[in-house]
Amino acid sequence: MQALGHWSLVLNTRNSVDCAYIDVSKAFDSVVHSKLCVKLALFGIVGNLLKWISSFLHDRTRCTKVGNCQSSLSKVISGVPQGSVLGPLLFRLFINNLPSLFGDGMTVKMFADDMYLVVNDINNSSVLECGLCALFDWSLKWQLSVSAKNV
Repeated sequence: MQALGHWSLVLNTRNSVDCAYIDVSKAFDSVVHSKLCVKLALFGIVGNLLKWISSFLHDRTRCTKVGNCQSSLSKVISGVPQGSVLGPLLFRLFINNLPSLFGDGMTVKMFADDMYLVVNDINNSSVLECGLCALFDWSLKWQLSVSAKNV
């Protein structure tokens, strides 16, 4: 269910909605390869498959081309390759445990690098704050920044 549909259901019951939109900063470019490999191992991806994925991520280079001018190659030290079939899947596996941070007190909806949180019990105002603190701690541990932009 989309955000608007979820809110409409809550508002139709004459309840309030506390929510937060979360955007991961430069999400696909920021995934630390070594930490992704740790998470993949936690999923049971080990052995030759993990070695293959690690090889897919490491020793990549990039350059920028504008018109006829091209920059020198630079080493890519983080991120999942965009435009690949595997890149979005690897990113999704990297952030897969985010909903578990928030417990039963919130509904968590995710799409790509965006998510929104809705507090299920409006009488418990600390749920959102606790969830955002847990998200902050997670982002420090896994080195994936959350955008801090007020709208």
